[in-house]
Amino acid sequence: MYRLSTPSIQLSRRCNCLWSLRHIPSPRISSLPLTSSSSTSSSPIPTTNLSPFKTIQSIRNLSTMSQEYKLKDISSFTSLKNLDKIEAEVEGIEEGKVLLVKLDDKVHALNTQCTHYGAPLKNGVVTEDGRLTCPWHGACYNVPTGDVEDAPAPNALNKFAVFEKEDGVYILAKGEDIKAGQRNPVVKCSVSQPEEKLVVVGGLHDASRLLPLQVPHYIAHFKCYTILPSLLCYSQIPSASMPPLVSYIPMHIGSGTLGLIQAVRELKYPGAITIISQEPDLIIDRTKLSKALISDPAKIQWRSPEWYAEAAIETITDEVTAVDFEQKSISTNSGRNVPYTKLVLATGGLPRRLPLQGFNGELNNVFTLRTINNVQAILAAAGQDRKNIVVIGSSFIGMEVGNALSKSHNVTIVGMESSPMERVMGTQVGRIFQGNLEKSGIKFNLSASVSHASANPSNSQTVGAVHLKDGTTLPADIVILGVGVRPATDFLRDNKSVTLEKDGSIKTTSHFLVPGLQDSVFAIGDIATYPYFGPGADADGSPVRIEHWNVAQNSGRAAARAIVHARHSPLSSLKPKRFIPVFWSALGAQLRYCGNPVNGFDDVILQEKGEAKFVAYYTAGETVVAVASMGMDPIMAKSAELMKAGKMPGKKEIVGGADVFAIKL
Repeated sequence: MYRLSTPSIQLSRRCNCLWSLRHIPSPRISSLPLTSSSSTSSSPIPTTNLSPFKTIQSIRNLSTMSQEYKLKDISSFTSLKNLDKIEAEVEGIEEGKVLLVKLDDKVHALNTQCTHYGAPLKNGVVTEDGRLTCPWHGACYNVPTGDVEDAPAPNALNKFAVFEKEDGVYILAKGEDIKAGQRNPVVKCSVSQPEEKLVVVGGLHDASRLLPLQVPHYIAHFKCYTILPSLLCYSQIPSASMPPLVSYIPMHIGSGTLGLIQAVRELKYPGAITIISQEPDLIIDRTKLSKALISDPAKIQWRSPEWYAEAAIETITDEVTAVDFEQKSISTNSGRNVPYTKLVLATGGLPRRLPLQGFNGELNNVFTLRTINNVQAILAAAGQDRKNIVVIGSSFIGMEVGNALSKSHNVTIVGMESSPMERVMGTQVGRIFQGNLEKSGIKFNLSASVSHASANPSNSQTVGAVHLKDGTTLPADIVILGVGVRPATDFLRDNKSVTLEKDGSIKTTSHFLVPGLQDSVFAIGDIATYPYFGPGADADGSPVRIEHWNVAQNSGRAAARAIVHARHSPLSSLKPKRFIPVFWSALGAQLRYCGNPVNGFDDVILQEKGEAKFVAYYTAGETVVAVASMGMDPIMAKSAELMKAGKMPGKKEIVGGADVFAIKL
């Protein structure tokens, strides 16, 4: 839920945006909800000294379409204890259900499934301060309001009035709100203050074919000019192996932009919003690319074109050629000069290429994976016949795409570490993943170094084999590079107003504000290095850059909160909303992970509960800095909430058998 001080609420009424009760901070009230998305009253219903029935009657007057629905097999609230949650069927609504949650001796009724991927929230985690966290991917909702607290939830939950009568428990609701299972964000807006201009710069084109893996080497040998969102590179040192750059593969706008633009409109930002990008597909669920190889953008678009129009968000299909931070202006290739009062850089990452023969564009069927176009090209090359596919890189992208392709093809994964994802997950956990994928027929060449790729003897333009330094030759009809990404910030490399970090990222505050740029520029997502305050971090925050969907979306939400707050108050008066990083992966079974070993980890406490079923605690000294699990939901979600609250048990307690589920939040 977004919380703003009273002045911000007063200011927001000057916007012609659709005003909604559910965005006004309110005390927790059982059976006294701010109801569905169709409510249009301009002030909260007073609840002081009102009986539940009188309050329900007041709510009923807001919408004559609402009606009472009895809950099946629920006779009263007496059996519910605080923090209990139960799912109840709604009589008269086919397959209709609601989730009852008791908090502070009051019962709340909500939709039952996470709005991200549909996880049952009855299996989630409830905290005393009113957070309800999805058991799968870390999405979090506010129990008293149904509002989104943390990514990756795209939509809020409907909140229903719930009350007892002599013959049972009832809710007051619209049937369509029960069936919908979620509440769409209220973003409809008619811009009332066009002098306020928020500009978002999205992703870059993939020109990484000319960029080697080691950043210092490519800086030494290449001069890069950036046209946002396309990147032009040429070699200062003539090389026959470096062909001219003929085509580009478009990037898609990502999770950070989704979190940002939705949140600023929900917070009643009254100014103009412009997204500049060369890619028309806009915001997609990029996680589905490597996990499921989905090639149809319509199947993974988070929002329709009509949604952007309703939110008064202008999209410019163009290339940005320069940013003047002093004059607050963006120049584009078509000759536009786009002014801004606030600028958000959300350019994402670019996949790396190996600086080795055969991997830099001279051979066909050598791919990176970052965009829908990449997926389409990989699937077209794979075709229907069984192919030999070599994946270089045993980290998440490589493992996920290898797993997705193994059902129809012969897949070999090559990695430098002794077990997959060893640096992040540790040797023991990495071997569990390896075992899962080997059961699908995937072969591994680990502790291996790549020498080069060679052409197919029957087609000199197409890859035919990958050669390792130990002399091993791997037949390859297709090669997929999963060797990491780098921040897409080349367009800022020569800009005198901003200094990039060593990895090419942009240093920000906890609000994702870029210091020194007139308090007008934010950086979110993969390009942002921000201070982390979770377990294992320094007291004043440890700088981290995290390439995860949840982090990007939460950073966009944080920036939105700061942008709206700064309209009426100093940003220093806004307390940062901190979050614990969460990610997930499909590796034969579903992996969940929370936390961040920002200063490393020195031990892994692995508790295996069966085949592909485990929990791993990553510790630095006595501090648990991260938790990974498979087949143990919702232990990751509970651990993330414990970390956020500063209640995560230490190493000695975990070794001694501490049960994280027994710890109250």
